[in-house]
Amino acid sequence: MSTNVTLDVTDLTSLLHQAITQAKQLQTTMNQVNELMKGQFGGAPIPQLPSRS
Repeated sequence: MSTNVTLDVTDLTSLLHQAITQAKQLQTTMNQVNELMKGQFGGAPIPQLPSRS
């Protein structure tokens, strides 16, 4: 038994935009956590995602 799923370009573009936005928000949060950790524990930096401006 299979299920067919159809997505048009608009749907895919919207999903991609949402994923990029959430990834940027996560990176910002991780940067903030990293700064707090460095301040308190001198921890190792978190690797950065490549920037695609």
